[in-house]
Amino acid sequence: PCPTDVLLTKDPALLSKWLSLFVLETRKLDGSEYPPKTLHQILCGIQRYMRDNAEEPFNIFDKTDHHFHGFRGTCDKEFQRLHKNGVGADVKHAEIITAEEEETLWSTGVLGVSSPKALLRAIFFLNGKNFCLRGGQEHRDLKLSQFVRGVDHWKYVE
Repeated sequence: PCPTDVLLTKDPALLSKWLSLFVLETRKLDGSEYPPKTLHQILCGIQRYMRDNAEEPFNIFDKTDHHFHGFRGTCDKEFQRLHKNGVGADVKHAEIITAEEEETLWSTGVLGVSSPKALLRAIFFLNGKNFCLRGGQEHRDLKLSQFVRGVDHWKYVE
């Protein structure tokens, strides 16, 4: 059985062994496998727990730390296997907003200039629509250097 204090251990080989087994064996309550991205997020949570609670925490993601080479190899192989088997590979597509739906958003004040919240929604919506941005991270990654001002217009340069 896994030691109850394994995340606080000072033995990197022991920690690497148990984390590798965790990656290979952990499942959802219904018995299905976690997608690779979710497993990585769980491991990030474990890393944060160790950083906050261990006397001398290890960085399990540090590629220069040879103690966790086996663990990282296990992660890589398991994530590849899961992806190959289609676990977490399904892409969610957003529904297209029709012209009528967009008009409803504007006419009801969800989008507009009547309040700071409506203005923020309008900017977010129009940036996504005009610059083909698909997610929040793409919006956050926008930089002023990606825009060039013309005589009477702005041009978006990727």
